[in-house]
Amino acid sequence: MRNLIVYENWRFSDDSVAEGGVYLEQSLPGDALGYDTIEPVVRCSDKNIVNFPPGAKMYWYYRDQLRGIYYVQSIQRQGPGSYAISGISAVGRLSSMVHTGGI
Repeated sequence: MRNLIVYENWRFSDDSVAEGGVYLEQSLPGDALGYDTIEPVVRCSDKNIVNFPPGAKMYWYYRDQLRGIYYVQSIQRQGPGSYAISGISAVGRLSSMVHTGGI
């Protein structure tokens, strides 16, 4: 199994991930703070997948190694039994919060 996405009680392996992408951001000079995103489209027969709690974690494994922990931002139905999940890393979550003086 190459890819595995674990979100709440659901596990999506290679055959249940229709498509998707991971964007790993790194600033070359190191002066900017970038954040990683993930956007898989998964096959799921449970319509309750769209009801996610705020700050729900999603784990991405590649070749049995944890490659990222993401926080679910949205889940949208794409078609019958198909859902697009959008997640951001912890740094992305921090960048969307209000901080007096900035990060």
